[in-house]
Amino acid sequence: MEYKLDFIQSIGKIVVFIMILLSVFLFTVTTKNKLSNRLFGVYLLVIAFDLIGFFTNKTILYPNLHILKTASSLLQLPLFYLYVLAACYTNFKIKKGHILHALLFIIFVVVFKIYGFTHTSLMIFEVVGELQYLGYIIAIFLVLRKYRTVYLENYSNANYAIYKWLIQITVLSCIAHTFVLLRWCLSNSLYREYIINLNILISISVLLIAVFFVLKALYQPELFTGVNINLEPIKLSIEKKAQQTAIQKKGLENKYLKKLTTFMN
Repeated sequence: MEYKLDFIQSIGKIVVFIMILLSVFLFTVTTKNKLSNRLFGVYLLVIAFDLIGFFTNKTILYPNLHILKTASSLLQLPLFYLYVLAACYTNFKIKKGHILHALLFIIFVVVFKIYGFTHTSLMIFEVVGELQYLGYIIAIFLVLRKYRTVYLENYSNANYAIYKWLIQITVLSCIAHTFVLLRWCLSNSLYREYIINLNILISISVLLIAVFFVLKALYQPELFTGVNINLEPIKLSIEKKAQQTAIQKKGLENKYLKKLTTFMN
């Protein structure tokens, strides 16, 4: 048992180091779209902050820090969602309204500060976290589907690099989260003794994902190109134009009808 814990702690330290190093790279590398790099860098730092629990429990000694560490998981998917938008669309900008993505994080920081880590507060936190994850993953796949359609219809040199990269990391995120969800199920069942083995699997998968991120960032920094966020799929654009034309035509008909009625009177 002890050697397994040492193995998990060692991998945890390596993963946190890699993610911090990659974040520094993303903040300093020269690229056309700096916003996407910075969002991805912050996303990795938040994950690294959460993963320090792999090798140390000293955050418990500092209640405020421990509250931030626990609630920080509610920032991961919002940051990833904003990163996907910034990576897809070159003219994406952070606006004041985007602070709403941090609302759940703020709420649970306050809840944990007032009520502490009770069984009820933790249960609600876990349920809300799962619902948040599901909602953002669906939103991310919808953004990627629109991006793929827009890119194909508006660019002749269909370069799938950014689309493939975002799909890959989204799928990897889903796989890693499946392990975390399985661990949560085991912790509330009669098979708790298998949690340590599952933690080893989780730590190894996170390490492989971190290495994958590094290789992609080093060999393909041009991934952050994007397209114009105001572009829409041709089908949707045609439907909107058809609606506008119909409205204009109806308005014109009403105008002539009014003139005819006046003339007849």
